[in-house]
Amino acid sequence: MVRKIYCLTISFIVFLILTRARMFNLLFLPPLSEVHNNLIRLLTVSYYDIVYALALGVLFSVLSELADKNRKIKKGIYFCFLLCIVVSVIWVLVNSYAVKILNSPINYQMLYYSDIMDSEYVWVAIAENFSLIILCKVAFVILLVLGGGIMLYKVAQMGEIFNITSKIILISALCFLVYLVKFHQLVIYSKKNHYDDYVKTYNPIIFFSNSFFQSFNSEGRLFTEFDSVEYKNNFVNPDTSVKLNLPAIPRNPKIKNIILYVLESVSAEYVAGYGSEYNATPNLQSYLPESLIFTDFYAHNPNSTNSLFSLLGSVYPLMSYKTVILEQPNIKLPTLSSELKQRNYRTAFFQASDNQYMRVDEYLSFRSFDKVVDHRQIPCSTKSFVSSAEGVGEGKDERCMVTAFSEWALDARQDAPFFAMLWTIQTHWPYFVFGPEKDFNVKDPALNRYLNALHQSDAALGNLLANLKRKGLYESTLVIVVGDHGEAFGRHGQYGHGSNIYDENVKVPLILINPLLFSGQKKSTIGGHVDVAATVMDILGFKTPQGWQGTSLFDPYRKNIVWLFSTWTDYFFGYRTTSHKVILNAYSNKTSVYDVKQDPNETTDLADQNPELVKLSYRRIGQWVQYNRAFLNNKLNKENKDLLQS
Repeated sequence: MVRKIYCLTISFIVFLILTRARMFNLLFLPPLSEVHNNLIRLLTVSYYDIVYALALGVLFSVLSELADKNRKIKKGIYFCFLLCIVVSVIWVLVNSYAVKILNSPINYQMLYYSDIMDSEYVWVAIAENFSLIILCKVAFVILLVLGGGIMLYKVAQMGEIFNITSKIILISALCFLVYLVKFHQLVIYSKKNHYDDYVKTYNPIIFFSNSFFQSFNSEGRLFTEFDSVEYKNNFVNPDTSVKLNLPAIPRNPKIKNIILYVLESVSAEYVAGYGSEYNATPNLQSYLPESLIFTDFYAHNPNSTNSLFSLLGSVYPLMSYKTVILEQPNIKLPTLSSELKQRNYRTAFFQASDNQYMRVDEYLSFRSFDKVVDHRQIPCSTKSFVSSAEGVGEGKDERCMVTAFSEWALDARQDAPFFAMLWTIQTHWPYFVFGPEKDFNVKDPALNRYLNALHQSDAALGNLLANLKRKGLYESTLVIVVGDHGEAFGRHGQYGHGSNIYDENVKVPLILINPLLFSGQKKSTIGGHVDVAATVMDILGFKTPQGWQGTSLFDPYRKNIVWLFSTWTDYFFGYRTTSHKVILNAYSNKTSVYDVKQDPNETTDLADQNPELVKLSYRRIGQWVQYNRAFLNNKLNKENKDLLQS
């Protein structure tokens, strides 16, 4: 049995190395002069895979040797080893796909993010999308790995290689494993200095296991050397000596109603008014002459649940892979809906997908909404869609959502003003399009489908604005169009939105539409989701409640900075000012600096040229993180305060 384990281990290592070669485009035959360098690269990126496979082989070989002559136990150990190989192969194949999307292996934080255990739709959609072809491909690869090991065993038998005792081979393998582990730090250093996406080189099983244990004890140790006092002095308390050149607060007594139209997974770069080349939002384009565009606006975190938390509550999200909405939906915080409800507003929340995701429905039930609607309560002649993607579940055509809202807005008590939040869904991966797709002349089919979905979200917005005009509510209603976070299509080697804080992940549109207030202006005020509620209250002439962290975008004494973070691959923290953007990977301790005015795609890292800024940025970010922890520590109940330590 021990000898079979050796051969299967070698076959498994070959599979892992070939998978890694494919991931890093090292399968092609290089020029003779590059063979040595490519081989070194391949061994470097395969380091964790080799360590994992060798450790697995050595472990089961030792167990088999300890079983001595007990054949039943030996067979049981061998079966367990085969099971580990099969499960590992499947997990590696799944991660090979995940890395293409996320630029990182799957970790525990991502599973939390997907709410996979509590989402019935995830399992239904996985079952619906599982095909015989996929099953056959996976089975074929497993058979290749197992068959390769058995074939190697037969060849070894024929060549009498195993005349060498099993113990000698085992000791040799163990020594080699120790040798590899000894040079662990050297390999890590090499990877960090030669691979910007070095996280892709982690063995997926080791990476997931490590993330699971880190989730319990790592976050609370980050930036503990800082406190929140200096942050408050520098970025919270107003400094009347520094006044921004901002326009006067746009007010008009005719403005009564507020609509917050949230575009799911929409980066600013795809929207009219932000230099988009695609013309995916023609309806929005037609209303720009009666709008105000904020050109440098951000989601603090690329997650819909956290965006909802900040947009409604004017509070930064919990700086963790966990979310306050899921962990404590009844948290006591004033929100835009509760503040307006106190002023006799009718309030409603409409979403075209599933409010049960991450306990959003429970969170909303504590926010003073008169009416909360998701796909279950929206009548629609168009067939619903079902998706396994996090945050989607089942969804409806957004035009049906707009129709449902319009019926509510024109219901009884029309003398009372209203506040409504409408949340789209079609632009969420894998992007949902009703009817034939338009050709946007892009090479990526996923991007083309996304632009079609955005085109339909824009059509729903067009219907909304047309309905307001038809019912005489257009002039008395401020419509705010905002993205909840961005979406990436290959830039920086990533797809989707949750894995980083580059502009494609977090820079979003913010467009205020009203013909009495705006006439096509653009403002470069830097802001984020926490500022939206405060801005609305400012325009309406209401005082903002204590406890809100946001500031009106028309406040001349506001701090022209926005804070960012993402915690589902590595732990990324950062901020954007008028001159630059900083991204800190808190786990690798690598800081990147970008001149986003001259380099909007963030391709040139200027960190080496700005050592003082790198040092300052670490201090700034640490103070911000501790400030946020201290703030939420006063709001979370006793049972959930461990969120700040775990």
